[in-house]
Amino acid sequence: AHHVHDGGLELVPSFLDLATQQAVEEAQGQIDGVDADRAVRHAVLAAAQDALPTLQAAVAARQDVEAAAKATLSEASEKAAVATEAESSGKFSYDEAAAQVAELLVALEALAALKGACADSSKEGKHQHKQLAHVSHKYSLDTTLVEAVLKVLRKEPDTRQSFDVVSLGIFEESLSKPLKDFEERLQLHKAPQAEKA
Repeated sequence: AHHVHDGGLELVPSFLDLATQQAVEEAQGQIDGVDADRAVRHAVLAAAQDALPTLQAAVAARQDVEAAAKATLSEASEKAAVATEAESSGKFSYDEAAAQVAELLVALEALAALKGACADSSKEGKHQHKQLAHVSHKYSLDTTLVEAVLKVLRKEPDTRQSFDVVSLGIFEESLSKPLKDFEERLQLHKAPQAEKA
């Protein structure tokens, strides 16, 4: 009986060892599983973090474009409202509009002259360059376009690229639009002026 009892005692440690080993293996499996999950999550997180600056830049660029468009639209609406109010309240100044037409015509002539010459090549060219900068600012033309055009006009005509030529064309249209508006207003107000005279 003593022998069997010894055998029973021997079984207890081996069973405990087996149970402990199983528990350790299960725990290790869970840890490995957690590590694998963690590795996947880490890879996904890293990919998301890599993509984040690109997404943020795209969102920011879109917001900038939208903000610029809203600002331009708002500014145009304000100017139209001011012009309408001035005209309806009889504050329209025929002389002032005529002066603005003359100023824009001179600016367009300066642009035409500088299309065929480098602005830095003569004193007159430098003066015309400054004149265009002033008129562009006065009529709130797009600053990016104005900066690009002012740089283009400092180049020799034969070194200008096709993009430069396109920029000049857009700039010319931007100057022609307010000119057309002022000319139309002058036409509208010409008849009453003529009758009074």
